[in-house]
Amino acid sequence: MSAVILTLGVLPLCASEQTDPTQAKPVVAITSLDPIRLTRDAHSKLLVAPCTINGVPCNLIVDTAASHTTFDIKFIKKHFPALPLENAQIAPGSNVNTIPQLFSMQSFSIGGLQIKNFFGFAMDLTPLQRDMQVRVDGILGINYLGFSPFLLSVKDASLQFLERSRFPIRNMKPLEVERHPSGIFYVRCSRGGDSFLLALDSGSSLSLAPLEQWPADPNGNQLTAKASDINGHSGDRNIMKLGIPSTLRMGPDFQIDGLSFAVTGTGGRRQIGVDTLRHFDIIIDAPQGEVFALPPHSRPEARGNKAPAVKRES
Repeated sequence: MSAVILTLGVLPLCASEQTDPTQAKPVVAITSLDPIRLTRDAHSKLLVAPCTINGVPCNLIVDTAASHTTFDIKFIKKHFPALPLENAQIAPGSNVNTIPQLFSMQSFSIGGLQIKNFFGFAMDLTPLQRDMQVRVDGILGINYLGFSPFLLSVKDASLQFLERSRFPIRNMKPLEVERHPSGIFYVRCSRGGDSFLLALDSGSSLSLAPLEQWPADPNGNQLTAKASDINGHSGDRNIMKLGIPSTLRMGPDFQIDGLSFAVTGTGGRRQIGVDTLRHFDIIIDAPQGEVFALPPHSRPEARGNKAPAVKRES
């Protein structure tokens, strides 16, 4: 079996703590808990959110495995030609090859989550834009999404910020996670043997697992993956082996049966992409360092749509 799958892997960007040019703490306001309708790209299956930066609308890929929110530099120069840009200081171990440009934002928002005194990065994202069928101006990273708990439904193409008091406790299944210093969550998974970590990556079409823990299908099933990433790689096509259909355990009482990830060798990327996330919804509570799954066929309990206006410094 062969398939063509676009992998828009947006690599984590690890900036040093000293790169925020505003020197002011972000001010966060949550004014609404209404679900936000996302656009699903027909090609990559990634989800794109309507956002606003300094009063200007923009479309950003929802990427839980991008440590920082990053804009295409053409978009920034077009709409904010006088905005000062400066080279970012990249922390050791970053996998970003091009030095991004750092800039401050007066305001940034999606739905009811509004932040003042925020900052973003600007890079040339032309390769990503070419591989998307919907207009994309950048990448929405976990540094913004981490200000509030949220529910992401890949199946329903929606994002909803939550209050902990309104979590759908009855349906939630805790996942075993570890949080990288960059802010990205990794799920500790197993399929009957040793455990292994997979990045929770809504910015990738494709799920990838280590060959050491997930043997390749002896029938030779494979797929063709086209990769684009934040370093400008585009159009690279690789034949990838599929692992044997398996039950993947991700928490003490949560598992998905019949999955078949693409498998990679030592040093390869390891992630849970939207092809797997479409089977269940996730709640990420970054302030508490917790991630929960809503199993298939379960629905969140009814929640009020409006949140009281809350302002806080973070």
